[in-house]
Amino acid sequence: MNTRQNRSWRIWAMLLMAAGIPLYIAYDLHAAALAAALDAHDQLQICRQQAAEIEQIRQQPKFAALAVLTDQELSERVRSARDAAGIAESAVDLIDPQQPVAIGRSAYLRRPVAIDLRSISLKQVAVFVDRLTDVESGMWVSQLRLSPVRQTEADHELWNTELVLTQLLFSPTSR
Repeated sequence: MNTRQNRSWRIWAMLLMAAGIPLYIAYDLHAAALAAALDAHDQLQICRQQAAEIEQIRQQPKFAALAVLTDQELSERVRSARDAAGIAESAVDLIDPQQPVAIGRSAYLRRPVAIDLRSISLKQVAVFVDRLTDVESGMWVSQLRLSPVRQTEADHELWNTELVLTQLLFSPTSR
């Protein structure tokens, strides 16, 4: 009987080892999956934080454009501002876009556009300048010179206006 008990004990030991190996493998796989899940959770938190930072940066106002306005886009912007201000088409004497110029050794360019208007009211000047200005796309009036028009009517004050519309461009290849 002793050998029979010994055999029985060996069989149970073998069965126990046969069941223990897959159990150990399953536990090891579970531990690895748990570690991967915790790491994925941490990475998800980092991604969410970075996405929130990107969204916050995206919501901030921009101060430079990435492309120069074409002559057609510039003409359309001036026409739209002129219409909004109620300025006659004949009052626009000059629209002179210049080539972009580097600002020091930075990655920014400045493109001035000279615009001359003749015989317009101060209210029209204010509306025109307001409509041209778009800081988020890097456009603002950087210079404004008014000179009075000799007039026959005492009711209206009219002005000749010379202004410089400046477009700021970000161009990292311009260095």
